Amino acid sequence: MNILNYSRMQAAVTTAADRTARDHLLVVVKGTFLIPDDGGAAVLAPANEQAPLAMADTFTGLAGASSPVLEAEFALRKPRCDVLVTATVHAPQGKPTRRCRAGVRLGNWQKEFDVVGDRTWVLRGPSLVPSTPAGFLTMPLTYDRAFGGSDASDPDTPVAYRANPVGCGYGLRCSAARLIGKPVPNTEDPYHPVCVPWGTYRPMSLGPVHRSWEPRVGYAGTYDQAWLDNTFPFFPADFDDRHYQSAPEDQQIEEPSGGEEVVLLNLGRAGRSGFRLPADLTLPVVFFPRGGEPQKERAILDTVLIAPDVRRLYLIWRFARPLRRTIFEVSATLVGSPSGAWWRARRTGKIYFPSLADLVREKHQGKG
Repeated sequence: MNILNYSRMQAAVTTAADRTARDHLLVVVKGTFLIPDDGGAAVLAPANEQAPLAMADTFTGLAGASSPVLEAEFALRKPRCDVLVTATVHAPQGKPTRRCRAGVRLGNWQKEFDVVGDRTWVLRGPSLVPSTPAGFLTMPLTYDRAFGGSDASDPDTPVAYRANPVGCGYGLRCSAARLIGKPVPNTEDPYHPVCVPWGTYRPMSLGPVHRSWEPRVGYAGTYDQAWLDNTFPFFPADFDDRHYQSAPEDQQIEEPSGGEEVVLLNLGRAGRSGFRLPADLTLPVVFFPRGGEPQKERAILDTVLIAPDVRRLYLIWRFARPLRRTIFEVSATLVGSPSGAWWRARRTGKIYFPSLADLVREKHQGKG
C-alpha cells in the first residue's frame, strides 16, 4: 500500500488491533513547528527539520526505572488530546531563587505548580521535615524530581509509590531514620506541599507518565488466567482506550480547534512567554480502497508537545480506519491537500509531476 504524503510533515501508516481484535489501518502524522519570539502563531518547520515519529519510548536514564521523556507515537487512538511539555524551569529575572511558580496555559486550560531548590529530609525535634531549599537558576522538569519513589528498607516487601515509582521523597513511617539526608522533590502542589515522606501527594511535572503507573495502568484491563485461556494475545474485554493517553489526567483536553493562545510561565529565560497554535489544524486523510470510491476523513489532533528549550512545537494527528480483512484492501492513503491538478491527473490515470524538474528527474531515473 502506498502513502501519498502532501502534508509537508512526517507521516506513517501501519496496522493496529482494538480490544475486539479487529485490525485498523492506522495513520499517524507528526508536524514540527517553530515557536516564534513575537507571540504569533507557530509556523511549520522546513522539511529537513521535521522530527521523525517516535518508534520507541525514551527515558531520562534506565528504561522503566527513570522518568519517561517521549512515548512511542503509534497508539491506536486517544479519546482526548494530550498536552505535554518537555522543559527546563528558569529562575525569574535570571536571579537565583529558592522557589518559583512554573506552568503552562493552552486556551482555557492551565496547570501550575511550585518548583523548589534541592532539599533533603532532616530531623527537627521528633519530626522529619524538608530542609531549607538551596537556590537554583535552572531546574529540569522530570518525574525523577517529583514526589514518589520506592522504599526497599524491607527487601522482602519493597513498596513503591504507584503514581510515580521513579520519583523521590517517598518512604514509609517505619523508615524515618533511613530517610534522613534523602532528597525531597523539587516540584509540589502549592496548595498541598510535601511535608512528610509517607503522605499522599500528586507528582508534579508536565511530561508523559508511564503505562504501568497509576491511575493509567488501571485502564489496561484485567490480565488473569481467564484472559490467558480465552483472549490472549488480544486485549482484555475491559481494556479502556484511556490507557493510550500518555499525559497525566489533568493534562488531557478537548481537541484544539486552532489559534489557541499558549502561555508559558518560567519555562524559558523570558519568564512569561507565549505563542499561538496554528489557526488551521485541519488535516485531511483520504483512503483509496481497491475497487471503490475514495473515502475522505479528517485526522484527529490528539497530542500537543511543547519544547520551549528548543523553540519547537510538535503536533500529532491520528486516524484509525477499520479493516474488513487486511491492509491490502486499501491501495493508497493520501495525507494532506494536493492541488487540483493532482486530482485531475489521478482521475484520468496520469502521473502528476509538481514541476518540470520533477518530470526530468523521473525520466532520468527511468533511464538509469
